[in-house]
Amino acid sequence: MVSWDRVVIAYEPLWALAGTGRSISAEQVQDSMEIIKKWVKTNVSPEVAAKMRLIYAGTINEKNCGSIIEMEDVDGILIGSTSKEPKFREVFENCAKVQKYM
Repeated sequence: MVSWDRVVIAYEPLWALAGTGRSISAEQVQDSMEIIKKWVKTNVSPEVAAKMRLIYAGTINEKNCGSIIEMEDVDGILIGSTSKEPKFREVFENCAKVQKYM
């Protein structure tokens, strides 16, 4: 049996694959996560939708990470190519400032 509180869904827009550097607004990320959560609620169950975690895996940088992580249905972010750059520290620090998880 699946333990849904251990399930994490990572969403990355198709056009953001392969490190294109193109990003979307935090509101667009929220809209996408809301669609995913609504689909799970309808097609699996409301309990599963409430327990599962959604992370955003599109373009994350030091400028957009804070506003994305603040979105209601975003439970985390997946940092890809930015993790290899010196600005990764800024991304980490900017996310740490968000009070959502404190």
